[in-house]
Amino acid sequence: MPNRALMNDQGSINAMHETESQPLLQKNGLTVGHARLLLPIALLASLGITATAATSVFAYAYLLCADPTHCQNEERAAYAGTLALATTVANVCAILAVGPLHLLGRRNAVASLLLWFGARGASVAVLSGAVALRSIPIAIASKVLEGLATDNILQYGLGAVYARLPSEKHFSAVMGHSMAVYLFGSALGPILAGLSTNFRTSFVFAVVVFVIAGGYTSLIWVRFTIHHTPSTDDTQETAPEVPKRSLLDHVRVLAEPALLLPGVSLLLYTMAQGYVFPALMVHTALRFGFTGRENGWMLSLAAGTSAVALMAVPSALGAVERCRGSIPRRQFNLAMAVATMGVFAASLILLARIDNARLVYPAIMLFSIGLASSTYIKGYAVLCIPGRADVMPALAVQESVGSLLSPLLIGAAQTRLAEGEWLYISAGVISFAALLLVLSGRS
Repeated sequence: MPNRALMNDQGSINAMHETESQPLLQKNGLTVGHARLLLPIALLASLGITATAATSVFAYAYLLCADPTHCQNEERAAYAGTLALATTVANVCAILAVGPLHLLGRRNAVASLLLWFGARGASVAVLSGAVALRSIPIAIASKVLEGLATDNILQYGLGAVYARLPSEKHFSAVMGHSMAVYLFGSALGPILAGLSTNFRTSFVFAVVVFVIAGGYTSLIWVRFTIHHTPSTDDTQETAPEVPKRSLLDHVRVLAEPALLLPGVSLLLYTMAQGYVFPALMVHTALRFGFTGRENGWMLSLAAGTSAVALMAVPSALGAVERCRGSIPRRQFNLAMAVATMGVFAASLILLARIDNARLVYPAIMLFSIGLASSTYIKGYAVLCIPGRADVMPALAVQESVGSLLSPLLIGAAQTRLAEGEWLYISAGVISFAALLLVLSGRS
C-alpha cells in the first residue's frame, strides 16, 4: 500500500492525543480531530475488500473447474492463467487511473472517495453476476472496475487528505493509525465473510459495506467541509510542491541518484509481492484443497499479524528512544526494510516446502511480517530527499508498475513450472531487492 511512507514514532503517536481545541488548523482547515473521523473510511473499505479477497479467487475455480475444491490437471493451468490475466487487467486500469484520480482528489476529495466506493462496489456486483451466469468474460470485465478502486488508490487518496494536517508529525501519526485500522479491517473481513459456507454471501456483504462507507464519507465531508478549494494565495505558495502528473515526470523523479536504487528496490519488491496472495491462494487450493473459507482465514491471520506488528514497532521504537536517545528515521527505515524483506523471502521458501496444511497458518504469520516492507522502503525513499511532494506520487506509480508486472511474472511461473517453484523465484527477487537497498544505504 502506498502512502505508508513515514513510520510512526512515539512522539507522533502522542500527537494523536492532542485535543481538537488546540490550534491545529491549517489554511485548508483539516485538524487532527477531523482526521480521526476519517479512520472508519479505511476500516469499511478494508472490510469490503478483504471480505471478497479469497472468495473472488475461489469464484474463478468455480467457473473453470468441474469440482472447484479439486481442480484436475488440465484445469489447473487454466485456473492459474485466467486469474493472472484478470489481475493484470485490473492493474493496467489502476495505472491508467492513478493520474486522473489523483487530480480529482486534489480538486474534490469527497468525489474521489465516492467514486472509489462506487467502482469497487460495482466490481463486486459484476463478479456476482458472472458467477450467476458462469461467464469468464464478465468476471474479467469486473476487474476493469476493480482497477479503478484498488487499495493503493484508496490509501493514496486518504494520504493526500492527511497530508493537509499542520505538521509532518501529525501526518505520520494519523497515517500510521489509518494503516493499522485498515489492517484490522483486513483481518476482520474474511472472518465475517467466512460465517457463511456460501461464497456468494461475501459479495452481498461487500456491496452493503461499500454503500455504508459511501454514505458515511458524504456525511463527514458535509459536516466538516474537508474538500479543498485552494485560494489564489494558497496556489501561489504551494505551486512548487504540486506533484508531477505525467509518467515522464515520475520517471525523472525516480531517476535522481538518491532515489534510483530505492525506487528499483520498491519495483522489484512489488513485482515479487504484488501477486503473491492470489497465487498463494491458488497454491493452497491446488495442493491442500483450500476453499474460499480456508483461504479467507489465511488472509485474516496475515492481516491481523501485520496490524499487531505495525502497532508494536512504534511503541518499541519509542521505548528504545527514551532509553538511548533519538534514532535517525532514515537509517531505521532502511534497517527495517532489509530485515522484513529477509523474513519475507525466508517465509516464501518455507511455504514452498510445506506438505502439511496445518503448517500453512504458522508460516503465514511469518510471511505477514514481510508485508510491511513497502512501508519501510517508501519511508526510506521519502527521507532520501526530504520535503519533496513529488516523491510519493512517483513511488505510487512505481508500485503500480510493479503490481502490473507481478501477475505476469508469478502467473507465468505458476502456470509453467512445477507446483510451488514460483515461490523460490519470488524469494530470489525479494532478496535481490533487499541487496539494492543495502547498496543504496552505503552510497
